[in-house]
Amino acid sequence: MALNSKYSDLIASNDVQGILDMYEPNAVRIANGVSKTGLDGLQSQIEAWINYVTSAELTTETLLPLDKDAKFVFEKKAFAMYGPSSADALNSGMTVMVWKLTDAGYKVAIELNFTS
Repeated sequence: MALNSKYSDLIASNDVQGILDMYEPNAVRIANGVSKTGLDGLQSQIEAWINYVTSAELTTETLLPLDKDAKFVFEKKAFAMYGPSSADALNSGMTVMVWKLTDAGYKVAIELNFTS
């Protein structure tokens, strides 16, 4: 999915607002067992890790519409996040997302992260 490279670029440039712009305003994100709702909640989660991550590898494994008009799209992807001084991933696992078609294009409505 083309948005994987956009997300990776935003991480590399520590662009919290750019990442937030990929989510719809009432998005739900669950990461490391912590649930956050809305952009304010997401912002605190993203700000907690963005300065430690310098690059990300994202690989879409499944992408399929959830309805006949593709207003909602399911995506499963593998991810690995890397820091500035290590070849080993700081964090890796799987993410499941539901993208919602909005007037501004697809935005993340639900994100579930499973780390290994």
